[in-house]
Amino acid sequence: MKEHNDDDETPRGDADEVPIGEPVTPVTVVATPLDAEKAAKFEKMKSRSKYLSIFAGLALVGHAGPDAYYGDNTGCNGLLVRTVMAWMALIGVLLVLAELEIACVRKYVNVLAYRSGRALVAIFASTICLGAAPSEVDLSYLTGGRTEGGESFVTHVDWPIGLIGVLLACSAAYTLRVSAKAKLQKLSSRTKSASGSSGKAGASKELM
Repeated sequence: MKEHNDDDETPRGDADEVPIGEPVTPVTVVATPLDAEKAAKFEKMKSRSKYLSIFAGLALVGHAGPDAYYGDNTGCNGLLVRTVMAWMALIGVLLVLAELEIACVRKYVNVLAYRSGRALVAIFASTICLGAAPSEVDLSYLTGGRTEGGESFVTHVDWPIGLIGVLLACSAAYTLRVSAKAKLQKLSSRTKSASGSSGKAGASKELM
Protein backbone atom coordinates (compact mmCIF):
# COMPACT_ATOMS: atom_id res chain seq x y z
CA MET A 1 0.00 0.00 0.00
CA LYS A 2 1.37 3.33 -1.01
CA GLU A 3 1.89 5.74 1.88
CA HIS A 4 0.66 9.31 1.61
CA ASN A 5 3.25 12.05 1.75
CA ASP A 6 2.12 15.17 3.67
CA ASP A 7 4.26 17.33 1.38
CA ASP A 8 2.43 16.06 -1.68
CA GLU A 9 -0.17 18.74 -2.64
CA THR A 10 -1.75 16.81 -5.49
CA PRO A 11 -5.52 16.50 -5.01
CA ARG A 12 -6.78 13.22 -3.66
CA GLY A 13 -9.87 11.37 -4.71
CA ASP A 14 -11.26 10.43 -8.10
CA ALA A 15 -10.18 12.31 -11.19
CA ASP A 16 -13.77 13.14 -12.10
CA GLU A 17 -14.65 14.36 -8.63
CA VAL A 18 -15.57 18.05 -8.49
CA PRO A 19 -14.59 19.82 -5.25
CA ILE A 20 -17.52 21.43 -3.54
CA GLY A 21 -16.81 24.61 -1.66
CA GLU A 22 -18.80 26.15 1.15
CA PRO A 23 -21.58 28.56 0.13
CA VAL A 24 -20.45 32.16 0.03
CA THR A 25 -22.82 35.00 0.83
CA PRO A 26 -23.13 37.42 -2.14
CA VAL A 27 -21.60 40.84 -1.64
CA THR A 28 -24.27 43.43 -1.03
CA VAL A 29 -23.52 47.15 -1.03
CA VAL A 30 -25.25 48.65 1.99
CA ALA A 31 -25.66 52.39 2.31
CA THR A 32 -23.98 53.66 5.46
CA PRO A 33 -24.89 56.82 7.40
CA LEU A 34 -21.76 58.39 5.92
CA ASP A 35 -23.03 57.70 2.38
CA ALA A 36 -26.40 59.23 3.27
CA GLU A 37 -24.65 62.31 4.67
CA LYS A 38 -22.58 62.67 1.49
CA ALA A 39 -25.70 62.34 -0.66
CA ALA A 40 -27.50 65.03 1.37
CA LYS A 41 -24.48 67.32 1.09
CA PHE A 42 -24.35 66.80 -2.67
CA GLU A 43 -28.05 67.63 -3.02
CA LYS A 44 -27.40 70.91 -1.19
CA MET A 45 -24.55 71.66 -3.58
CA LYS A 46 -26.84 71.07 -6.56
CA SER A 47 -29.45 73.43 -5.08
CA ARG A 48 -26.84 76.13 -4.47
CA SER A 49 -25.54 75.76 -8.02
CA LYS A 50 -29.06 76.03 -9.43
CA TYR A 51 -30.03 79.13 -7.45
CA LEU A 52 -26.69 80.83 -8.09
CA SER A 53 -27.06 80.25 -11.84
CA ILE A 54 -30.64 81.56 -11.81
CA PHE A 55 -29.58 84.67 -9.89
CA ALA A 56 -26.69 85.31 -12.29
CA GLY A 57 -28.97 84.82 -15.32
CA LEU A 58 -31.59 87.20 -13.95
CA ALA A 59 -28.93 89.80 -13.19
CA LEU A 60 -27.66 89.50 -16.75
CA VAL A 61 -31.17 89.93 -18.18
CA GLY A 62 -31.88 92.85 -15.86
CA HIS A 63 -28.82 94.75 -17.04
CA ALA A 64 -28.43 93.69 -20.67
CA GLY A 65 -32.14 93.98 -21.54
CA PRO A 66 -32.49 97.72 -20.86
CA ASP A 67 -29.06 98.37 -22.44
CA ALA A 68 -30.25 96.65 -25.61
CA TYR A 69 -33.47 98.64 -25.75
CA TYR A 70 -32.51 102.04 -24.32
CA GLY A 71 -28.78 101.97 -25.08
CA ASP A 72 -26.95 104.88 -26.64
CA ASN A 73 -26.90 104.46 -30.42
CA THR A 74 -25.16 107.75 -31.26
CA GLY A 75 -21.57 106.46 -31.15
CA CYS A 76 -19.75 104.68 -33.94
CA ASN A 77 -20.21 101.35 -32.16
CA GLY A 78 -23.58 102.02 -30.51
CA LEU A 79 -25.52 99.61 -32.71
CA LEU A 80 -22.94 96.89 -32.09
CA VAL A 81 -23.20 97.33 -28.33
CA ARG A 82 -27.00 97.18 -28.44
CA THR A 83 -26.90 94.05 -30.59
CA VAL A 84 -24.44 92.31 -28.25
CA MET A 85 -26.53 93.26 -25.22
CA ALA A 86 -29.64 91.84 -26.88
CA TRP A 87 -27.88 88.52 -27.36
CA MET A 88 -26.60 88.65 -23.78
CA ALA A 89 -30.13 89.15 -22.50
CA LEU A 90 -31.26 86.14 -24.55
CA ILE A 91 -28.43 84.05 -23.09
CA GLY A 92 -29.52 85.06 -19.59
CA VAL A 93 -33.11 84.04 -20.31
CA LEU A 94 -32.00 80.65 -21.67
CA LEU A 95 -29.77 80.02 -18.65
CA VAL A 96 -32.63 80.73 -16.26
CA LEU A 97 -35.10 78.55 -18.18
CA ALA A 98 -32.58 75.70 -18.40
CA GLU A 99 -31.99 75.82 -14.64
CA LEU A 100 -35.76 75.74 -14.13
CA GLU A 101 -35.72 72.51 -16.19
CA ILE A 102 -37.96 73.79 -18.98
CA ALA A 103 -38.08 70.77 -21.30
CA CYS A 104 -38.24 72.58 -24.66
CA VAL A 105 -35.14 74.67 -23.84
CA ARG A 106 -33.09 71.64 -22.82
CA LYS A 107 -34.32 69.74 -25.87
CA TYR A 108 -33.65 72.30 -28.58
CA VAL A 109 -30.62 73.96 -26.96
CA ASN A 110 -29.02 70.68 -26.06
CA VAL A 111 -25.85 72.16 -24.59
CA LEU A 112 -27.96 73.63 -21.76
CA ALA A 113 -29.20 70.17 -20.78
CA TYR A 114 -25.87 69.51 -19.05
CA ARG A 115 -24.25 71.31 -16.13
CA SER A 116 -20.94 71.54 -17.93
CA GLY A 117 -22.70 73.04 -20.97
CA ARG A 118 -24.46 75.67 -18.86
CA ALA A 119 -21.16 76.49 -17.17
CA LEU A 120 -19.50 76.94 -20.57
CA VAL A 121 -22.24 79.34 -21.69
CA ALA A 122 -21.90 81.25 -18.40
CA ILE A 123 -18.13 81.58 -18.92
CA PHE A 124 -18.77 82.89 -22.44
CA ALA A 125 -21.21 85.50 -21.12
CA SER A 126 -18.85 86.36 -18.26
CA THR A 127 -15.93 87.19 -20.57
CA ILE A 128 -18.16 89.46 -22.68
CA CYS A 129 -19.43 91.26 -19.56
CA LEU A 130 -15.91 91.78 -18.22
CA GLY A 131 -14.77 93.01 -21.62
CA ALA A 132 -17.71 95.40 -21.92
CA ALA A 133 -17.20 96.96 -18.47
CA PRO A 134 -14.40 99.43 -19.37
CA SER A 135 -15.10 102.08 -22.01
CA GLU A 136 -11.95 102.89 -23.94
CA VAL A 137 -11.15 105.70 -26.35
CA ASP A 138 -8.20 105.82 -28.72
CA LEU A 139 -5.75 108.58 -27.73
CA SER A 140 -5.36 109.65 -31.35
CA TYR A 141 -9.09 110.43 -31.39
CA LEU A 142 -8.80 112.58 -28.26
CA THR A 143 -5.79 114.54 -29.54
CA GLY A 144 -7.10 115.06 -33.05
CA GLY A 145 -4.63 112.65 -34.64
CA ARG A 146 -1.51 114.23 -33.09
CA THR A 147 -0.49 110.93 -31.47
CA GLU A 148 0.08 107.52 -32.91
CA GLY A 149 -2.85 105.12 -32.80
CA GLY A 150 -2.89 101.90 -30.83
CA GLU A 151 -2.90 103.46 -27.36
CA SER A 152 -6.22 103.71 -25.56
CA PHE A 153 -7.54 105.52 -22.53
CA VAL A 154 -10.24 104.20 -20.21
CA THR A 155 -12.85 106.92 -19.82
CA HIS A 156 -15.47 105.03 -17.85
CA VAL A 157 -16.02 101.67 -16.10
CA ASP A 158 -19.48 100.14 -16.01
CA TRP A 159 -19.19 98.49 -12.60
CA PRO A 160 -22.59 96.71 -12.65
CA ILE A 161 -21.83 94.77 -15.85
CA GLY A 162 -18.37 93.99 -14.48
CA LEU A 163 -19.84 92.60 -11.25
CA ILE A 164 -22.33 90.54 -13.27
CA GLY A 165 -19.36 89.12 -15.20
CA VAL A 166 -17.70 88.12 -11.92
CA LEU A 167 -20.98 86.60 -10.70
CA LEU A 168 -21.32 84.56 -13.89
CA ALA A 169 -17.72 83.35 -13.56
CA CYS A 170 -18.32 82.27 -9.94
CA SER A 171 -21.54 80.53 -10.96
CA ALA A 172 -19.75 78.68 -13.76
CA ALA A 173 -16.90 77.60 -11.47
CA TYR A 174 -19.30 76.24 -8.84
CA THR A 175 -21.39 74.47 -11.49
CA LEU A 176 -18.27 72.80 -12.87
CA ARG A 177 -17.37 71.67 -9.37
CA VAL A 178 -20.80 70.10 -8.92
CA SER A 179 -20.55 68.47 -12.35
CA ALA A 180 -17.16 66.95 -11.53
CA LYS A 181 -18.45 65.66 -8.19
CA ALA A 182 -21.46 64.07 -9.91
CA LYS A 183 -19.18 62.26 -12.36
CA LEU A 184 -17.00 60.99 -9.50
CA GLN A 185 -20.05 59.68 -7.67
CA LYS A 186 -21.26 57.84 -10.79
CA LEU A 187 -17.81 56.32 -11.23
CA SER A 188 -17.75 55.26 -7.59
CA SER A 189 -21.20 53.64 -7.80
CA ARG A 190 -20.18 51.78 -10.97
CA THR A 191 -17.06 50.51 -9.23
CA LYS A 192 -19.10 49.28 -6.27
CA SER A 193 -21.58 47.59 -8.60
CA ALA A 194 -18.74 45.90 -10.49
CA SER A 195 -17.22 44.72 -7.20
CA GLY A 196 -20.57 43.31 -6.11
CA SER A 197 -21.03 41.54 -9.45
CA SER A 198 -17.56 40.01 -9.29
CA GLY A 199 -18.26 38.83 -5.75
CA LYS A 200 -21.46 37.14 -6.85
CA ALA A 201 -19.67 35.56 -9.83
CA GLY A 202 -16.96 34.20 -7.53
CA ALA A 203 -19.55 32.78 -5.18
CA SER A 204 -21.39 31.04 -7.99
CA LYS A 205 -18.12 29.49 -9.26
CA GLU A 206 -17.38 28.08 -5.83
CA LEU A 207 -20.85 26.59 -5.63
CA MET A 208 -20.41 24.79 -8.98
